[in-house]
Amino acid sequence: QWALDAARRAPRWENRVSVESTEAFMNYDPTGTIHLIAPIPLLMVVAGEDTISPTALQKKAFERAGEPKKLVEVPGRHFDPYDGPKHMAFFAPQLDWFRQHLMADR
Repeated sequence: QWALDAARRAPRWENRVSVESTEAFMNYDPTGTIHLIAPIPLLMVVAGEDTISPTALQKKAFERAGEPKKLVEVPGRHFDPYDGPKHMAFFAPQLDWFRQHLMADR
């Protein structure tokens, strides 16, 4: 529903996926290189009821990441972080993380 609502704001958007994109998605492994991020701080804010990008897969990636890292699980679905009533629940942990890690030297 979120994508269909967004289509009203972008009338040239087409609800379709290319074969190449489907193939790339089938080979996608978010856990593959996540360990290379460390020692850069990593924050993952995930939607607890996400069925498009399952939370279990996100947690698997988080487990492979090095420190410093933090995982915040917010009740909600895949598109809830972008707009609507749950937006701030997803945004607030990010703001706190950036304040902690980007402004630490100031």
